[in-house]
Amino acid sequence: GDRNIALQGEQRVQLFRIRMRVFDEFEAVGTHRVVGVDGGGRRIVRTEHDGSITILMDRFDGKRLNSPNDIVVKSDGSIWFTDPVFGILGDYEGYKSEPELPMNVYRLDPATQKATVAAEGILGPNGLAFSPDEKLLYVVESRGVPNRKILTYDVKPDGASLANKRVLIDAG
Repeated sequence: GDRNIALQGEQRVQLFRIRMRVFDEFEAVGTHRVVGVDGGGRRIVRTEHDGSITILMDRFDGKRLNSPNDIVVKSDGSIWFTDPVFGILGDYEGYKSEPELPMNVYRLDPATQKATVAAEGILGPNGLAFSPDEKLLYVVESRGVPNRKILTYDVKPDGASLANKRVLIDAG
């Protein structure tokens, strides 16, 4: 879509932004603030109380993100997101461009604003979700060969890194 709406009270909806870039996914954080992926803008953003946008991340190691696609905010406030190339392959879902980074899953630390690669080597990382206890991270490998897969990772006790990549579901 090309607009955001906000629920005001129990029965009133207000349009507060039109002409967005290609936004794909939003995750609520705190009161009246939303973190989202702006695939067309190749960035992670936060919508503030007044509707303004704060860019949280648009580069990693000095290189532009590809086209962030899905996002989840963990209970510790860390932001985890996928960065496939879908939105830069053509002008349909974003704006055609050459990828500058491999397709990864990233973690953005809320305290330091430092990003790290949480998972790499995933062919078309797409959807992602934590288990209810946040001990597992599930990631869709949408370009898996020969089939799409849902991968599972253990979240290490530090809560910031992953281990033990395995296939949960092979969609073949």
